[in-house]
Amino acid sequence: MKPIVHRNSDHSSDAFENLAEFRDLGLLCDIVLCVEDKEIPAHRVILASASPYFRSMFLGKLAESSQDRVVLYEIDGVSVDLLVRYAYSGFVEINELNVQGLLYASALLQFDKVNSACCAFLRKTLDVSNCLGIRSLAESLSCYELFQEAHQFVVDHFTEVLKQGEFLFQPFESLRSLLDCEFLNASSEEEILDGVLEWLNFSPLQRQSNAPSLIKRSCLMNVSPDFLSNKILKDSILQSNSECRQMVSEALDAKKSSNTRDGYKFNGIPLRSHRTGREIILALGGESEGVILSRCQCLSLDSNSWGWDIPGRVEESTTLADMNNGRTFMAVASNGCHAYVAGGRSSWKVLDCAERYEWPGNQWHQLSSLHVARMGAGATVVDNQPIVMGGCDEVAGYLSSVEMYDPLIDNWTFITPMRSKRSYLGAVEIAGSVYAIGGFGEELGNLDGWLTSVERLEAQRGIWLPASPLLQPRAYFGAVQKDGSIYALGGYNSSWLNTAERFDPREGKWYSIQPMRSPRSSAGASTMGSYLYVAGGFNGARNLNSAESYDIRAGKWIKVPPLQNTRYGMALAVLKM
Repeated sequence: MKPIVHRNSDHSSDAFENLAEFRDLGLLCDIVLCVEDKEIPAHRVILASASPYFRSMFLGKLAESSQDRVVLYEIDGVSVDLLVRYAYSGFVEINELNVQGLLYASALLQFDKVNSACCAFLRKTLDVSNCLGIRSLAESLSCYELFQEAHQFVVDHFTEVLKQGEFLFQPFESLRSLLDCEFLNASSEEEILDGVLEWLNFSPLQRQSNAPSLIKRSCLMNVSPDFLSNKILKDSILQSNSECRQMVSEALDAKKSSNTRDGYKFNGIPLRSHRTGREIILALGGESEGVILSRCQCLSLDSNSWGWDIPGRVEESTTLADMNNGRTFMAVASNGCHAYVAGGRSSWKVLDCAERYEWPGNQWHQLSSLHVARMGAGATVVDNQPIVMGGCDEVAGYLSSVEMYDPLIDNWTFITPMRSKRSYLGAVEIAGSVYAIGGFGEELGNLDGWLTSVERLEAQRGIWLPASPLLQPRAYFGAVQKDGSIYALGGYNSSWLNTAERFDPREGKWYSIQPMRSPRSSAGASTMGSYLYVAGGFNGARNLNSAESYDIRAGKWIKVPPLQNTRYGMALAVLKM
C-alpha cells in the first residue's frame, strides 16, 4: 500500500490558538514583561519568533536571557500588550487612539509588519492639521517612507499648514529643517516670514535665541524692501537682536544697489522657489517627421505618462509653454529650478540664441546670445551657472571653446577651452568638476573622429585635465550623473549603440552596465528619483518615440510609456515644480 501524506491546513492556527490560551491561563509561561504598572506573561519562543529584538534578548548573552522577569522602560504598557497578543494571533486593531503608541512600541521592539501597518494608517490620515506631528514622529522613529510622505505633504500644503495651531507648537528643529527646503508651496517668501515671526512671538522668551538661525534660512532677497523695513525690522524680537538687524540691513542695501552682483554675494541669496518640489522630466526640441520642434512635453511620477500638460497636485494642470525657438541638437542643462537651452540648429541655420524655462510662470525667457553659434554642444550647471562646451559651427567646424552664463547679469563669458575639439559629446558636473565625455571631433592620434577621451575641468583652478577614457567610442549619446557616478547611454560610433557604461570618479574607472532595450542615438537622457531615463532618438532604421528607464538598485532597464511623438536630436531635463 502506498504511503499517504496527511496535511492539516489548520494546524498552525490551532497551535497558536492553544498557545494564546495557555498564555491567558498562565500555563507554561517562562517570561514576564514588566511595563509601567502591567505584568505581561508570555512564552520566550513566541516572542523570539515574532521579533528580532526579543530574539537577540533571549538568545544572546544579555542578562535578560536568564531572567524570568524583564522590565521595559519608556514604553507604553497597553501597546506592548497589543504586540504580545499579535505575536500569538497575527492580529492587531490599529485606530486613532493607539496608533502612535503602537508605532513607537513596534519600532523599538522590532515588530516590523505592525510598524508598516501603523505607517500606512497614518499616511491615510494625513491632513494639514496633523502632518507636522506625523512628520516629527516618523523622523524620531526612523520611519523613512512615512517621513518622506509627511514632509512632502507639508511642502505641498505649506500655505494651509502655516494657519494651523500645530505650526506654532512645532519644535525649533522642525521649523529650521523646513526653512532649509528649496521648495515650499507658498504664495511668497513674505508669507513664509509671516509664519516665522508668528512662531517666534508665540513664545518669545524661549524662542528669541532661535531668531538668527531662522532669519539666516529665510530668503531675504525674495522679500520686498517695504516688507523688510516695515514688518521685519519693526518686530520686537528681531529689533533686539543685532545679528538679525545686520542680515536685514545687508539685504536692503543689496536690493537698493545698482550692482546686481551685490545680491549674489549676500548670504541670504539661496533663493527658494515657492513650489512643491515634485519632479518632472521635460522633453525638449528635436525633429519629428521633418519638422523642427518647439513644443514641449513632460513626464511625472504622478501620471506615469508623457503629456503636453504639467499634472496638477495642489492646483489644476497647466499646459506647457512652447520654446521661443524650435531647435534640434541644442545644449540643455538644468539646475532643478530652471532648464537652460542654448544653440542647436533650426531648419536653416546653426543657432547662437539661448532661453530659460521658468516656473512658476510657465514661460520661456530669452537670454543673451552665445558668443559662438554652435550645435551638438554639451551643457551642465556649476554653482547655478550654465556652462556650454564644444559643438560645431558652419565656419570653424569642431569647437573646443567653452562659455559660462551668469544669470545675474545675463551675460556669457569665455572660460578655459577644452583640450580637444569635440561635438555631440556628453557633459556632467560632479562635486564642482565638469566632465567633457567622448563625442566626435579632432584629436591628436585619432583618425576616425569617434572619441573615447574624457577630460575634467577643475572649476576653481580653471584647467582641463585628462580623465579615464570610455570603454568604447561614442557620440550622440546621453550623459547623466546620479549619486556620484556618471552614466554614458547609447549613441553612435559608425553603428547604433545600446551599450551603456558607468564611471566611478573615486576609482577612476568605467564599468559596463546592462545594455538598453533598444539601440538609440541623439536621444534625450535625464534622471528622476532613483532611475535613469532615455527617450526618443534614432535606432538605425527609424526615429523613435519609445522610452525606457534604468533602475539603478535593480540594475535593469524597464519599459516606460512612450513620448507623444517621435523625436530625434532632442533633450530631457528634470525640474522640481
